[in-house]
Amino acid sequence: MGTYSPAQRKKKRSVADTLLEAEREHLLDCPNADLPIRSAAFLLDLIFVSLGSSGIHSLIEALKTSIPLLLGIVSEPSAPLVILGITYLSWLLKTAAIYLYFVWSVMRFGGTPAKLLMGLRVIHIETGDRLDYREAVVREIGGKFLTTLSILGPLFSLRRPDRRMLHDLLARSTVKNVRGEP
Repeated sequence: MGTYSPAQRKKKRSVADTLLEAEREHLLDCPNADLPIRSAAFLLDLIFVSLGSSGIHSLIEALKTSIPLLLGIVSEPSAPLVILGITYLSWLLKTAAIYLYFVWSVMRFGGTPAKLLMGLRVIHIETGDRLDYREAVVREIGGKFLTTLSILGPLFSLRRPDRRMLHDLLARSTVKNVRGEP
């Protein structure tokens, strides 16, 4: 005679899980973004980064002139070291700002601020999820650096039916136009 085994209860899904799955399916169904809108978003990203970088630069230049005066080391031998330390701080702040702007925003929100403003989302090609840390670094730092230095990235996307650029292929990502076709 067989043994009795009670029916397994299915775990109830939370509303957040259901919404996340619906978002993934929606993003996978959206059309891939064309080169002109992606280029416009990239130029807008460069403008935003340039504005932020010039603000950091202005702040650091003000610090370079005021901190030695405040510390009273205008003519002492340690003044160049203070200036060097402030310059190092400038590079550190700019690098952190660029990292946050490109890599962290793609991981956290699914795109840079310019892409989000233009209705674009960067997602994993197979799952529809946001990129993880490794994929975002490969895409935003490694891949974009290589493809921006050469014209191969944009030309590569013109030859592909799915419109993915070289850095998208390296990171297994795609850029979707969530507002649909223009």
